[in-house]
Amino acid sequence: MSANSAAEFAMNNLIVSIADVAPEGTDRDGFPDEFGPAVRPNALLNSQLYAVPFQNSTLIILYNKEHFAEAPVIWADWIEAAKTLSKPEEDRWCMMMPSNYDHNGWLEQPLSMVSAGSFYNTAYPGEIFYDHASTKAALKFWRDMAPAHKAMPTGVNNSKAVSTAFFAGKSSMIVLSTRALSFARDNAEFDYDIAFMPSNVHTSVPIGGASLVSFRAPRPSRRPLPGTSSRG
Repeated sequence: MSANSAAEFAMNNLIVSIADVAPEGTDRDGFPDEFGPAVRPNALLNSQLYAVPFQNSTLIILYNKEHFAEAPVIWADWIEAAKTLSKPEEDRWCMMMPSNYDHNGWLEQPLSMVSAGSFYNTAYPGEIFYDHASTKAALKFWRDMAPAHKAMPTGVNNSKAVSTAFFAGKSSMIVLSTRALSFARDNAEFDYDIAFMPSNVHTSVPIGGASLVSFRAPRPSRRPLPGTSSRG
């Protein structure tokens, strides 16, 4: 299941603690330490381990090095590069990011975090900071890339449309999961490279991908016996 859903499932009592199902001989207290510190928070709630980091990923930028040879700006200036490289009349865009469900919330997080903001309350993961200045700035940045800067196509684009545009030379840079790297190695017919998400106050990126969980057994339904009324 999604690595970012473990806390929600645990709060709704849908999954059990990994300690409850760990095999005999497992160091239940030390088990989380076997995973890197960056992936542990997604698996923990109230200091209890509810998920096993399995195929975690992060967001990265893939960019067309041939296109960036045309941009007379430094790489760090993302917006200026976007304005320079986009050619809407040729249906070529500087930037494309998936904006469908499950991607847009993930992408919103690093755009908030790099400005030293928090996308959600780490002490209570159910609280999202939609009204914080860093979240509003991130949303404005994303929104302005299309209508204001004309650097990104309008409308909803899924990850398949984004990668297709990149490999067809219709997008100079894209934001996708690290899982796209093997696909890029097999399909890119031009010189490309990868980069971190852009930095502001600092560099930051959230964990994604999937984790292993153990679902709580469903409660048996109380069905009436044959020949009896369900109204009791």
